[in-house]
Amino acid sequence: LKMFSEVWREVQALPAEQLGSPEGLNIFLHSLMGGKRWADALSVVRRLRSERADDPDGMIHEAYCLHELGMTREALDLLLKGPPSLRDRPLFFYNAGCYHSQLGELDEAVRLNPRHYWSWLQRGFCKQELGQHGLAAGDFGVCISLWPDFAWGYFNRGSVLSQIGQRAAAAADSPAALRP
Repeated sequence: LKMFSEVWREVQALPAEQLGSPEGLNIFLHSLMGGKRWADALSVVRRLRSERADDPDGMIHEAYCLHELGMTREALDLLLKGPPSLRDRPLFFYNAGCYHSQLGELDEAVRLNPRHYWSWLQRGFCKQELGQHGLAAGDFGVCISLWPDFAWGYFNRGSVLSQIGQRAAAAADSPAALRP
């Protein structure tokens, strides 16, 4: 319901033993994260993790707070050093892939999260900049397969195909690239 200030008031009105319980802290954490109060949320999740250091959810939340605070490398390192049980969570692969992508580590981003269209798009841009137009077209193609209505993927694939002389294939992407 996005009523974060109301949640904060209600949680703070709880008796101290309930507020300090893992359940109370968890509610407080989620309301802080929902309100984008990342520094406060980081403090709360670290308190939760002090009692349950290997809790996969806590590690994922702590890493996300770090990322939102501009500490993406630290967020990624936290996830990668986590216990094996962390890799049982699909969100581990999604977040780690996104963090790799944000850090420009696009091959690793694609390896960890092959269903994330944005990593393929970004890697395609890098390949294009390096003059690897065929590889860029392939990455843009994977991006398109993951999000068939993404006009920007068609536009970029058409651009690199044109650069390598595949004008008919580039022209075939034009209608999709021009969709609103």
